[in-house]
Amino acid sequence: MRATIHINPVRIEGTISPLLYGGGFENLAGAVDSGLWVGKNNDSAQSTWLGHGCRTDLMERIIDLKPGFIRWPGGWVSERYRWKDGIGDPAKRPERTIYYSPVKYKEHPCVDSNQFGTDEFIQFCKDIGAEPMLVINCFGPENNVGQELLLEEAVQWLEYCNGDRNTEFGNLRSRNGNPEPYNVKFWEIGNEAWSNIDVREYIRRYIPFAKTLKEKDPSIKLIATGYKSEWNTTLLSEAGSYMDYIALHEYPSCDYSGAMTIPLLWEDRLIKLKKTIKELPRGRGSDIKVSFNEWNSNTNWKNSSTLKEGLYGAALLNVFERQSDFVEHAGAWPLLRRVQPKDSPATDHGLIFFDDDHNFVTPVYLVSRMYRDHFAPERVACEVECDSFDSKINSDTPGLDAVTNVARSVPVLDAVATVDGKNNRLVLKVVNKSEHESVATEIHISGKIHPEAKISTLNGDSISRRNSIDEPENVYVQREKLSDISSSFVFTYPPHSVTIIEMQTA
Repeated sequence: MRATIHINPVRIEGTISPLLYGGGFENLAGAVDSGLWVGKNNDSAQSTWLGHGCRTDLMERIIDLKPGFIRWPGGWVSERYRWKDGIGDPAKRPERTIYYSPVKYKEHPCVDSNQFGTDEFIQFCKDIGAEPMLVINCFGPENNVGQELLLEEAVQWLEYCNGDRNTEFGNLRSRNGNPEPYNVKFWEIGNEAWSNIDVREYIRRYIPFAKTLKEKDPSIKLIATGYKSEWNTTLLSEAGSYMDYIALHEYPSCDYSGAMTIPLLWEDRLIKLKKTIKELPRGRGSDIKVSFNEWNSNTNWKNSSTLKEGLYGAALLNVFERQSDFVEHAGAWPLLRRVQPKDSPATDHGLIFFDDDHNFVTPVYLVSRMYRDHFAPERVACEVECDSFDSKINSDTPGLDAVTNVARSVPVLDAVATVDGKNNRLVLKVVNKSEHESVATEIHISGKIHPEAKISTLNGDSISRRNSIDEPENVYVQREKLSDISSSFVFTYPPHSVTIIEMQTA
């Protein structure tokens, strides 16, 4: 196959937020208890990261990602979480039972020790340099806790995080050893509400939370649960005045062809959603942005975290960068997973997997790190001429309206170009979606570039390859240098690969 890419580094088309490269986790299946959280008051405390209680090897992996934000306490866990259980003397914190997907199913309970609570989470975010994003419980355990109590607890949590020492809960935070406010900016009201209630019930719950929280602290940004088109249209029309972001989640369970196609369907959907929001009356939500704060891919929720998922992630990140005027947050999920027995009900998509002594990273982690390592904040004109393939999709996906027997022509190459003007950096990110064929590509750049470039390529023997504790480098990133290039050169993209070329402009 052959292709051509044209790049104009001085034609700026958008600004990209570093918050496109965030993440999150929750305390399920040993991800936090007996995982990330070692604790401060035991024999292992001195070996934790900065002595703050988190496992050092996992912290090193997370810091290497440079996540823009971390979302917590979930996920599903947020639907049962009571923040007061996780503050104060660790010896007096109650254990709570939480459940697997979704929360209302009780066949596979877990226990949250609450040793990793709000103060520990904020310290964790400070240690890795990420913005905290907190998810508020607007359902309650078993969905039978009164809304008035949940709202009261949410306002108190906000005061605990952002209030000064003259407020009741700001004073409590201070007495717990943290005198300065945390100034948490991002607050999400509910998680995947569509799995528990209909949209009108969610709106009935959402608006009182939003009004009261904004009255308490007008500086915060509120995130509402989005879903499919009908849900979103109703939510935006009735609650748009009280939203700063609409949250979208995506976990397609599909074959390789579907994984390479669904990001383009999401791009179509994002463009339509942006148009819907722009048509809202001024002051009633017309400036709402997207917080795509959970995404990943899988194969029937098992046998996941393969090279296929990494290629999907890169294609989706390219979409987010192209739509960066509208998509302001994005987070691969979950950041952490303990390796589970074969008969475990836990799903197996994630970024960092670990057991008691070792860890390995998945292709989605590797892609996320590649994009963050080569981050450049301005998107520039990039046109691709290449072959296409026909795709017919059958996928189980929570966010798209209909992906059963959907036919789509898919360009083989998916490309985005970005620049860092202060440091004269030009970055070209390309996904070769062809499973079996390389693509010899003429790359033409308007203007002069230096003759050497850095190349990072994600690949493996096949799209089904995956890493493990015993084989941690089946899927890998190869780094090399390219010499003697000019403003026009030829590069051959290997099959089923993600390649980033970083150049210096003259």
